[in-house]
Amino acid sequence: HDVPLQSVANQLDFGKQEPRWYFPSRYYAVDYVGGDGTKVRSVYVNTNPFVTAYSRSTNRYNGPEINTT
Repeated sequence: HDVPLQSVANQLDFGKQEPRWYFPSRYYAVDYVGGDGTKVRSVYVNTNPFVTAYSRSTNRYNGPEINTT
């Protein structure tokens, strides 16, 4: 995954310009409804803070945090 080596802010900004790159925030959920009305929620979570090798990085985004938005 490229987040430890790249700027998360740059990837978020790129998602605003490129419709094929859906990355609205660092943590988000998407709700889907099937043809029969079945609902599914997919939750997307940044797991990089849990990778030990990444925790040694100087990247400021590699610490635990809570997204309140």
